[in-house]
Amino acid sequence: MPMNQAMDHSSHNSSTSSSMDMGMPFVFSTDTKITIFFRGWTTSSMTQYVLTLAFLFILATLNRFLGALRSQLERGWSHRELNLRKVEPDGSENRPMKSKRNGLPVYTQASQRSEESVSTLKEEPQRGRYAWKSSGAWGLRKDGTRAVLELGRAFLGYVLMLAIMGCNVGVFAAVLLGIFCGELVFGRFTQGMAR
Repeated sequence: MPMNQAMDHSSHNSSTSSSMDMGMPFVFSTDTKITIFFRGWTTSSMTQYVLTLAFLFILATLNRFLGALRSQLERGWSHRELNLRKVEPDGSENRPMKSKRNGLPVYTQASQRSEESVSTLKEEPQRGRYAWKSSGAWGLRKDGTRAVLELGRAFLGYVLMLAIMGCNVGVFAAVLLGIFCGELVFGRFTQGMAR
């Protein structure tokens, strides 16, 4: 019987020590010796700690920048789409004519076309209550750029989340301050986005 108790006690100690070795603290700490993302990135001096915090600050700001960049690209794509299909006050459609030589729009009177060839823009009938409406035709340049930007933002968001999960006050503050400063600088470029 004492042998069983000894085995139970040793197995309990090994399970406790293995859970403690996982490196996942449950309370915030103020240590300057931290490990971020992998064991090779361990800060051993105050300089390394401050540089790590600066790096996380830049990543958080970059995340906000990518959001503003996507917003600006969406605005440009939306304006370009509207310029291609502009409706005149009389209901006729005004599409800019393009030069055969260089493909740029020629800004001349487009109302010389016959009334029969001009179609008016009409709202597409919605099929059901939850009909999806796209912002335009699919294109590799536009939709590929949108997908890459969203992938980058998701990657940065998860990287920042993993850094915060180390429960270090400095890391938490650096990420929050980066998000705040990024929104302070780039937030005005995401407001009023044309849909």
